[in-house]
Amino acid sequence: MLDKLINEVRQCKVCDPDLALGARPIIQAGTEARLLIIGQAPGVKAHNTNMPWSDPSGDRLRKWLYQPE
Repeated sequence: MLDKLINEVRQCKVCDPDLALGARPIIQAGTEARLLIIGQAPGVKAHNTNMPWSDPSGDRLRKWLYQPE
């Protein structure tokens, strides 16, 4: 069921005409995940690598999530 949803999201092109680089939904999910993080409008680096959070926004997110107590 999750695989079907992921494939459907990856095929979505609704906003393609409005994006300079075209639509390329980037999604990574797993049934064992305990946390869901959803981002909007990935940067060029993430778009080109098709890897979520592989740009400065990902560095910032990881910093927020892994701050020592």
